[in-house]
Amino acid sequence: MIRNVARAGTTLALALLLAGLVACEDDGATERDVRGDVGWDGSEDVAPDGLVPDVTGDATSDAGDTADADTGGCPAGSTPMCAAACGGDYLLGQAECIDDQWVCAQGVLMDDCPPGTCWGMPEAGEVCENGWQCHPERTNAFASCPAVACLECSGFEGPALQEGCTCACDGVNVLCEPRPECTTTSTSTLAGVAIQFKGDRCRFTLAEAATGLTLPYQVLVQTEWAGVIPRPQDAGGCDQPGSSGLILFERLSGGDQHYCVCDTGLCMGPDETPIGLAPGAYPAAFTWDGVNWDGPSDTGNPKGAPFPAGTYTLEVSARGKLASPPDTPFEVKATLTVILEE
Repeated sequence: MIRNVARAGTTLALALLLAGLVACEDDGATERDVRGDVGWDGSEDVAPDGLVPDVTGDATSDAGDTADADTGGCPAGSTPMCAAACGGDYLLGQAECIDDQWVCAQGVLMDDCPPGTCWGMPEAGEVCENGWQCHPERTNAFASCPAVACLECSGFEGPALQEGCTCACDGVNVLCEPRPECTTTSTSTLAGVAIQFKGDRCRFTLAEAATGLTLPYQVLVQTEWAGVIPRPQDAGGCDQPGSSGLILFERLSGGDQHYCVCDTGLCMGPDETPIGLAPGAYPAAFTWDGVNWDGPSDTGNPKGAPFPAGTYTLEVSARGKLASPPDTPFEVKATLTVILEE
């Protein structure tokens, strides 16, 4: 992705005064240079040690047409420029005509550099392949995960995924964002009782989700309780207590996507008989086949479309009240980030 940059004669005139300064070393196929006086992000390039950055893609200088250099028997036309190195960091100034040949006091003639040499500062994520091309998946662009990896989508082979970062073309630019991490939360207003997720994964492919996921968790009761009245959270009041004594309710959602067994029909009202909770770790698991659904209801409600790639939240909760003090509500809840990828 080579962008033409206007070259200012005043800049090149200053560059003439800077010939002979130390050149940066050749960096190989992905060597960096400065593309003009304005960086890719719109800010001015600042050259270290007073060097004036410039750029050219044709090994000539516009300022050379009017420079007062003695061209002697050298080829007619613009005076060529000297670069610190082929694909190096800075232009050092114009060449001199010595013995009917253009010669650089330091550095190399840009004309002598191999075809396809990439001049100018590459954008984050670019590599030199017959001109700068955007390939953030082949570079360390993911390490810092900039908001914009490349200014243009040309040459991008995305979307690209790596640890910590994802980059995709939005139709004009390639945008990179940090990838969400696996996170869990656990809260409780019932002292000594908690829900905890137990698995070591939260990131899955869409194909894995389609074949079915099982995400384990547990209800941990560390304090014995009496007088607990669990309440169902489904629409028809049909859910029943699990092995812990609490009624667990599972919901996966995010954006416009939603999955829960929220509706299995209409049942009798919940049992108000207080129960006790015994200390222990009670295993459970959320199972899911990757689709939208609200439950079968009493009409055989079919399952919906698959979830697309994205980040979702699985919430497992248990609600109810205490017999003493009367009607004291409680909630035990945990969440897990679930990430689906292509």
